[in-house]
Amino acid sequence: MALNNFQERAIFGTLYAGIVIVGILSGPAAFLCIAMIILFACWKEFANIQQISATASWGISSINLFFFGASFAGTELLEQTTIHSITAVLFILLATILLFTTGTNAIKEMSAVFSGTLYLSVPIFLFLLLPQMGNLTPPENLNYWNWQSHLGWPWESINHTPTLIENTPQYHWQYPMLVFILIWSSDTFAYLTGKAIGKHPLHAALSPKKTWEGFAGGTILTALCSAILFHYWNLGPITAGITLGAAFSIFGTAGDLFESALKRVHNIKDSGNFIPGHGGALDRFDAFLFGCVVFWAWLNFLS
Repeated sequence: MALNNFQERAIFGTLYAGIVIVGILSGPAAFLCIAMIILFACWKEFANIQQISATASWGISSINLFFFGASFAGTELLEQTTIHSITAVLFILLATILLFTTGTNAIKEMSAVFSGTLYLSVPIFLFLLLPQMGNLTPPENLNYWNWQSHLGWPWESINHTPTLIENTPQYHWQYPMLVFILIWSSDTFAYLTGKAIGKHPLHAALSPKKTWEGFAGGTILTALCSAILFHYWNLGPITAGITLGAAFSIFGTAGDLFESALKRVHNIKDSGNFIPGHGGALDRFDAFLFGCVVFWAWLNFLS
């Protein structure tokens, strides 16, 4: 029997949430895999929307694979300064190749590459740094693939020792988990508030169904949710949780509208079909991309 739209959204939405939660709680290696799936799924859709050439698409995929692999899974081999230097050279190499293969179109191609790097790669890089943020001195080099660190949870990830290893930073799963909880709470509360009392469109040209009432309700209730989790997980002052929750909801909504604008410019409804019933990866992680930057910046400010 075929599923209706609501059933499809509910089933696959629950599956998606379960995979994210289990992935984060399973430890650094699984967390890295989750982030890489999001990164490459978003990049694939962004490349399709921007209609960049196969050369540019393969080029930026290779650069991302090197940078994230070297930064989070091969840190014993290269220092961070070396990784950054090689990455910069790879961007120049890609631009040179595009000049000789696409001519003047290389300008458009590299514009898409650089805008995508800022829009997609930078937020996910900052997201991957979040589990380190609870340590007093975040390490410069951490191999997530063999990061042996106590999870602070009833179970341990595979091959992790049950006690905190001396001089090994703790894996703070609460921060990346909080990112997703705030996304889900903001979306849910904004939808429910808007459906109940929404009358004034937030931005009719980009998202006709969003209302100022829904936006306000989502922001206030997400701030409350953040404050509760800050207190329960002992992440910091409740006021910090309130401020972070409100900022996350505000900029997450901006991320949603930005992705809507991107689709409007290219006259498409969904960015893809990453999760059945939920649209593409960019549709699902639009708020996440903006929110990660705000979350990372706020934690740096607090520290």
